[in-house]
Amino acid sequence: MTKQVCIFEKQYSSLVDFISEVDDRYTVRTEDDRFFNFDKMSVSLLRELETNDYQQRNPDLIKHFVEQILVEKGIYRDSSNPQLFEKKQPALSIHQTLLTASLVNRICRRLHCFFQPLLAVFLLAVAIVVHTIYIGQHIGNFSYTYIFTYSATDLLLVLALSLFCSLIHEFGHASACHHFAGRAGEIGTGINMLVPVFFANVSNIYTLTRRKKAIVSISGLYFQMLFGSVVMVFAYWYGQLDKFITLYFMGFIFSLLPVYRNDGYWFINDLTNRHDLLSDSVAVIRRKKTATALDILYSLFFVFSSLLVAVLVLRFLIYSGPTMFNEILSVSEIDFSIALKSTLLVIHYIAIFFFFYALAKTALGFVFKTQEPTGINKNDAS
Repeated sequence: MTKQVCIFEKQYSSLVDFISEVDDRYTVRTEDDRFFNFDKMSVSLLRELETNDYQQRNPDLIKHFVEQILVEKGIYRDSSNPQLFEKKQPALSIHQTLLTASLVNRICRRLHCFFQPLLAVFLLAVAIVVHTIYIGQHIGNFSYTYIFTYSATDLLLVLALSLFCSLIHEFGHASACHHFAGRAGEIGTGINMLVPVFFANVSNIYTLTRRKKAIVSISGLYFQMLFGSVVMVFAYWYGQLDKFITLYFMGFIFSLLPVYRNDGYWFINDLTNRHDLLSDSVAVIRRKKTATALDILYSLFFVFSSLLVAVLVLRFLIYSGPTMFNEILSVSEIDFSIALKSTLLVIHYIAIFFFFYALAKTALGFVFKTQEPTGINKNDAS
């Protein structure tokens, strides 16, 4: 229930739900799940207002703080400002909620056991053993051409398992957020550069320590490993599951390596208490920030990864792409394998287009950007 506060004989509705102090930073969470950075003086003022203990303060200071900061940002509401403030939306061109926050929280309450330290270590150890054994026995499956051998039944099975695995992955993030912060948000789906993706709203990690933030960031892969281990065990009886597991490993490795804004990236970013590791690395290159060992290492990794991707893209454009195109044109009858290869070829070229688009956008931003990015996803209220 929204709290009512009276300040200089004027009534306000306070939406303040929680005030956290983490790593010398203050974060205010509102009842409608919005988050704000506060400095020490501002949070002290806010606490005095919440406890009706502000009488010793300068009245002009209090009025300015309430009207120009709290009311303007929707932390406090009065009858003269009925505006509703929307929380930050996912950075996707299209997004749709699949599971509401209330449903996600009910499910996450039952998953807290997976974050008990001893059980988590045991499950991870078992999962690593299962993954290692599977890789050793099926190393020949991990080739680029293997994905072109799918039948229609294989494709349906892979799509179904991939969707379920993605949902499990997001519940990993959400349940870790619920375990440590007491609340998680909705789970949904969206489109990012024409690629369907799932997302989990874990905004409440802003109230956590950097170690707990890092656990939330990596918990999607933790749950994914557990699901993958179960599938690998069943693959001994049903070999068609190997087709899914090959793609599963590709996605897992991509998510684990600290590519920009994936799970591995946010794990390192949160563990080292950064706002945005890539922005910090760019600032070092632009000589706007003193370099640390982490900045140098990540800069080298990012440059190496970009060059590797560029080499693979050029190799595809020069060799693999034209070869596949000629193979498709040479057939006289279109069957499922040809249709699949044609679809994958189109997807490859779309992905390459967006790769060059992102590369050009990054390069132009590096050349022309004059203000150093902050990388903060929250609303500043200090």
